Amino acid sequence: MASRLNNFYRRDTKAYNMTFTSGGLPLDISLATITFTMKRRASDLDASAAIQKKAVITNGPGGLATLTLTSTDTEVDIGKYYYDIQYKSGTGTITTLVASTIEILQDVTITGLP
Repeated sequence: MASRLNNFYRRDTKAYNMTFTSGGLPLDISLATITFTMKRRASDLDASAAIQKKAVITNGPGGLATLTLTSTDTEVDIGKYYYDIQYKSGTGTITTLVASTIEILQDVTITGLP
């Protein structure tokens, strides 16, 4: 899980499936917490994040988790954001898996689908 996230359109639903391994074998993440944080400025307080959401552990012993951003989550201003995904182990060790920038693009359909 060290891939960058691709830019996406505002109000789109996005699902990111993550696989955690160690030495090529699944890493048991049953007691872990995986958090996605997206901010306008990297220095903004977490409380001011545009999006902060925890991934759902879908198969702890198999090292599988899914981060789902709903259309409500992604209803943010268009533009450039900073984000990271952090992994907190069951013992409290925190590791930043990826940190980068992402562009939220202007959607064309604004009123929703019929």
